[in-house]
Amino acid sequence: MVIIQYLLKNTERFPEKAAIIFADNALSYRDFTEQTRRVSGALREAGVGEGTHIGLIQNNSVEFVAILFAAADLGATIIPMSSTTGRQDLLTAIRTTNMDYLIGWHAAVKDILKRLQQEFPLPHEKCITVGGKVEGCLSFEEIVAAAPETYELGKQDIDEGNDFILTMTSGSTSAPKPIVFTQGTKIRRCFSAEKSYNITEDDIILVGTPLYHSISQRLVLLPLIIGGTSVIMQRFTPKSWLTQIEKHQVTFTISIASQLENILRELQETKVDLSSLRSIVSCCALLKNEIKMRLIEEL
Repeated sequence: MVIIQYLLKNTERFPEKAAIIFADNALSYRDFTEQTRRVSGALREAGVGEGTHIGLIQNNSVEFVAILFAAADLGATIIPMSSTTGRQDLLTAIRTTNMDYLIGWHAAVKDILKRLQQEFPLPHEKCITVGGKVEGCLSFEEIVAAAPETYELGKQDIDEGNDFILTMTSGSTSAPKPIVFTQGTKIRRCFSAEKSYNITEDDIILVGTPLYHSISQRLVLLPLIIGGTSVIMQRFTPKSWLTQIEKHQVTFTISIASQLENILRELQETKVDLSSLRSIVSCCALLKNEIKMRLIEEL
């Protein structure tokens, strides 16, 4: 099975269950799948297909996740990037990854076109802007509104060995290099996490990092592949992290060690009910033993 088939299976099982909660608005499996269907149909009409490389510069949003699943449906490859990527690194990423399209928040795309000007390697009609229009570019909202009603998800002949996520290394020790994850790799990582952390379809999983980050992608894919719910924060603050857990009865999350240090400080000032939270995984850097012990005590 490929990623889109897991989503379709869970939509059949839990059509009214919350698949994604974003900005405190819940989107059911049925509604999210319909949104993904329209995005996939729109991108296909725009020329996206198997093997197409799509740069994605988008803040945390439902659109980001719909584009991710639409790419999986079409067999396209997503190249997630931060809007704060420097000029030279941006040029390197576009050229090294053989990017065919760029989809992004309208202000970010406008800024990129202004910064790179004649050096921008893609024609403007290969840029799709979300949330607003930029001269010469396609409007995401307009092409999705015009998507064919007859388009069906899961009808493309896609293999789990298809490239799915292409990310660039940080370049801390040498020039940035591309790393490719297939759909099969992402699926197996989800099932590995399911087994390691005892995740079930009843879990409500919090995403507290930017969606261009690999950890966030896992925290979105994991619940939607196994039938759970993903709660996506617009942006991280220690207080909002605690509030989201209490409000949506979050049971599991993966957090960066530095976030947990800030959360510990906030815990000492904010009274919240975190009884729903069963497990936290620390990642990306060493969590100091002192901080770990204090978190265990507080939680």
